Amino acid sequence: MSERILPDDVNREFTGMTVTFRYLENGLRWSNPTMDIPAIGDRVRVIFNGFGIGTVRGYHQFGEDLFVRVQPDKYPEWYNQQHHGLRPIISASGAEIVALKEGEEVSTTSD
Repeated sequence: MSERILPDDVNREFTGMTVTFRYLENGLRWSNPTMDIPAIGDRVRVIFNGFGIGTVRGYHQFGEDLFVRVQPDKYPEWYNQQHHGLRPIISASGAEIVALKEGEEVSTTSD
């Protein structure tokens, strides 16, 4: 996905954290200025709600923001208790994922 940082990139404050958006050539925003948009099949760590490591399965648009669709390797216990075995692909913004470190592949959440 082609991207360029435009001079009108903005910082926004969300619940105590500042998010910098990069505008893509197609007009959508990507909310992780330090990470390129991951490709389908890339492995990432979802940093909200204990989802942990997963595989990027696709993308979707929410408003003018680009989100990735991630299939977690494991689901947190709270999720398992609430959703009784359902295993959907989850949605995450750029600010809610990080690239895996070299050699990092073990998820620490429970089934």
